[in-house]
Amino acid sequence: MKELLINSKKDKGLYDVSSKVEELLSEYDISFEFSFQIEIIIEEIFVNIVKHAYKNTDGVIKINYEILEDPLRFHIIFTDNGPMFNPLEFEIPNLSDSIEEREIGRLGIYIVKEYADEISYDYINNQNVLSIVKNL
Repeated sequence: MKELLINSKKDKGLYDVSSKVEELLSEYDISFEFSFQIEIIIEEIFVNIVKHAYKNTDGVIKINYEILEDPLRFHIIFTDNGPMFNPLEFEIPNLSDSIEEREIGRLGIYIVKEYADEISYDYINNQNVLSIVKNL
């Protein structure tokens, strides 16, 4: 499993994560659709950690990722030291409302849940640990 440690205030942190994952995925024959979904998952979770877990402070986001085989799957784990936050507990936003009427937030988590094939959350040793698996 590969590991990245990214400072939450680093300007190119998201780019660093995305390019490393893209490098790993390039070793496999992954469709554009799946690559795009993985990029969206990474962006949504990374931005939420920066915005909410470390909004008033610097912090480290630990990202572990790997390709699992038989069947082929992408596995990524995000770990942060922010306040306890389980994104899986939030309700699905009301998608039937118009954009003007819709409550702000939760749409990114909804998209991650839709794109992921497995997702789990734990709070271990004062750390949020979000594990996501995407079948390829």
